[in-house]
Formats: sequence, C-alpha cells, structure tokens
Amino acid sequence: MLKFLRFNIGDFFNGYEEVRLQIYKQSAKYEITFMNLSRMEALGRYEKKRFLVKDMGRLSEWDSLNVNLWRDKYVEPICDGIEWELTYREDGKKKRFIHGSNSYPPQWNQFIMWLDALMPEMQFANYIDNAIK
Repeated sequence: MLKFLRFNIGDFFNGYEEVRLQIYKQSAKYEITFMNLSRMEALGRYEKKRFLVKDMGRLSEWDSLNVNLWRDKYVEPICDGIEWELTYREDGKKKRFIHGSNSYPPQWNQFIMWLDALMPEMQFANYIDNAIK
C-alpha cells in the first residue's frame, strides 16, 4: 500500500509542477507546487495549494501500475526537454527514488492518467508520452 509520493515534472522554460501525496488510515491529502524558474528568479516565489483526495478508491490502483518494477533512471541524452522525479514509499518498505529526462518507464501513460484522476487540479495529461500511446 502506498504511503507517500512526491512527483515533479517540467522543464526550464515552462516551469515545474510538483505534488506531494500523504496517505493516512482514513484519508489522504496532497499539496501542489507550481514553479516557473525564470519567473521565480524575477518574483522570488512560487504558488502552492493543498487539497484532500476525494476518491480514496483510486489509491488502490497503485499496485497495478507496477512502479516497483521501474528502473531507477530513464535518461535520453538530449539537452533540454522534460525532466521528472518520483519518490515514493510503500507500507513497510524503504523510500524509493526514480528519475528521468526525455525518457519514460513502461506504463508511464497509465501512471500519468492515475495521477490526473487522483489529482484533477494538476492536468498531468499534458505529459503523456505520444511515442508510447
């Protein structure tokens, strides 16, 4: 069972989006942070919002995504582009860190759609990899 998840994705020019999901016995909450690096340098701030998970049933779909089978690193040697990081912890296990740049693991699109359904404010569907649709 998933207990904690931190996921961020984006690029230098368009900024990054980060979500932190914390799961409790009867509830779950998440915090969204939007960061635009070029704008942040000028403004010196970022935007952060907090929400409760409305559809707790979606959390049970985590195991079917097979994230535990992903490699630790997915990198395509191209400058610029989309970078992403995932840190998560499952019940009774150690925290795990996975990251990538312009390359994605199996079931990436299903993972993104799961995040979108769980946290509709994020609109992660923009990051579905067209090459693996």
